Amino acid sequence: AVERARGGGGPSLIEAMTYRFRGHSRSDRNLYRTKQEIEQWMERDPISGMAAMLESHGVIDRGEFDLLSAAADQEIDAAVEFANASAPPKPSEVARYVYAADPA
Repeated sequence: AVERARGGGGPSLIEAMTYRFRGHSRSDRNLYRTKQEIEQWMERDPISGMAAMLESHGVIDRGEFDLLSAAADQEIDAAVEFANASAPPKPSEVARYVYAADPA
């Protein structure tokens, strides 16, 4: 996709198939899935798989990966804090930056 875009071929659609380990919300108790199903998908976790692949090719070591992971966690925590400290959007702006395909 990168070569295509850089070569002037335009955008590509990348479908990343993964799995949500947790429920949709804090109140979702995951009663519709078995623990075995969740564990099987956790073994296929793309982040762990990428870390293992990069490590096996000598691109990064476990310590570097752990630092990157911690930095990502801090960035997420900061974004959550910012969102929680922000005023709610005005009703007129609720749909701003929301994309929906035109069904026509």
